[in-house]
Amino acid sequence: MPADAPSIPPYFAQRDGIRIRPYRLDDATPFFWAAMSSRQDIQGWMPQFSERYTLDDARTWVLSRLGAWHSGQAFEFVIERVEDGELIGSAGLSAVQQSLRYAQIGYWVRNDAHGHGIGCTAIKLVAGFAFDVLALSRIEFAIQTGNSPARAAAEDAGALFETVARNRLREQGQPIDAAVYALVPGDLYSQAGDLRGAPVITPLRNN
Repeated sequence: MPADAPSIPPYFAQRDGIRIRPYRLDDATPFFWAAMSSRQDIQGWMPQFSERYTLDDARTWVLSRLGAWHSGQAFEFVIERVEDGELIGSAGLSAVQQSLRYAQIGYWVRNDAHGHGIGCTAIKLVAGFAFDVLALSRIEFAIQTGNSPARAAAEDAGALFETVARNRLREQGQPIDAAVYALVPGDLYSQAGDLRGAPVITPLRNN
């Protein structure tokens, strides 16, 4: 965002028992344990979650997300259950380019929350924020070709597969290919303006 542009206020939305909200300082510990409980499965796609990852690393991450939101460089959300407020993942936008109305999206869900469509729901909620609040026109997914759960969540959310981009990502210092998907507003909304296939998201005020 331009230096003189107002910062985006906190945004909350929920649907199908899942809520997204901006990070808070006290999210570091639950974020750490959620990541560590899933480390064996997600480390291949998110190498930062190695056995060397510490609670201090989680605190640094949360602080960086607060700063990135304020500057408009990225908008990261906690994924939590509405019922008990338990942190079960993370989703957000990075590489936000307002001049191009474009951003990249990333997400992960804790292992014991898999199989319930949570990734798909979180993608749709974040996309609603991107299109309705940031007025973006395209969200891009760059997913390691072998990451079947992330690819399935993108497809279930309505993202369209576009190509396999050569050397699009890096893993252990080496370039690797990525499956590129994209969401545009027409993929997410029906003509009536409602999210396809589910109730409309419910924005919540920051009380």
